[in-house]
Amino acid sequence: MERIGFIGAGMMGSGIARTLQAAGYPVLVYKRAISEDDAIIRELRNQNIQLTTNLAQVFETTDVLLLCLPDSPTVETILLGRSGLAAHEKRTVHTVIDLTTAHPDSTKRVGIELEKLKIRFMDAPMTGGPKQAEQGELGLAVGGPKELFETYTPLFATIAKHFYYAGPLGCANVLKLINNYLSIMNTCAASAAYALIEQSDIEKDSFYEFISKSGGDSKGFQNIMTRIRKQEFPMGFALKLAHKDIGYMKDLFDRSGGFPIFTGTCAVMDQAMDDGYGERDMREVYFDIKEHVKSIS
Repeated sequence: MERIGFIGAGMMGSGIARTLQAAGYPVLVYKRAISEDDAIIRELRNQNIQLTTNLAQVFETTDVLLLCLPDSPTVETILLGRSGLAAHEKRTVHTVIDLTTAHPDSTKRVGIELEKLKIRFMDAPMTGGPKQAEQGELGLAVGGPKELFETYTPLFATIAKHFYYAGPLGCANVLKLINNYLSIMNTCAASAAYALIEQSDIEKDSFYEFISKSGGDSKGFQNIMTRIRKQEFPMGFALKLAHKDIGYMKDLFDRSGGFPIFTGTCAVMDQAMDDGYGERDMREVYFDIKEHVKSIS
């Protein structure tokens, strides 16, 4: 079985690494620093996953490299930077699967450079949260050569409940960004609607029940309303990452002439970042929207 190198074992990546190890894949996880006080480190050690602070060890002792990183510049540094994969002549990695939600233009550029080195590359951004990562129930869109996708179907099936071939390299990131845009817009719209209700005399339970049984209902509406009604906002997707994705999506929309609804979503997310919500869960955009809604009574 091919040896897996894993870079980016945070809230999501650690669950994926543990799922792969449990399925029999030999996994080597890179961490910039290893502290035994870190809960993620303890979880990885409990499953006997090998850890290293040496990037060269990952590049020169594994076959398939999985990345789960915050953004495209970080991916480019790991793969093409001065100390990156491309710079290691003794590298054994022959395939890179990037689980990062990255900018499709960056993905294509990286792919061109890796192809020169005969390193195969796929973009495979995820849907789902830490719980799905631990249980091997993520969703994946995968871009790259179709035959490569088929080769790694067993690996995808190990970490994902459903996965789809999106098309050539970069297509998966376009698909994921569209999904995130729709999800973020839905969260912002539902948050604004509830913030408006809170400034009126409308019964809040009636609002929820009425929308839930009408055309305004959606998975996104139910998701944010569950959090608002319970007043529980566990960290699942940092607002700063959602803001990054919206920025990538803006580049794509701008090429097609723009879109007014999207412009509004950008403004809401920019406002939340300016108001200091970047490190909080994305759904906490509700609190920022609420602060800016005026009474309609």
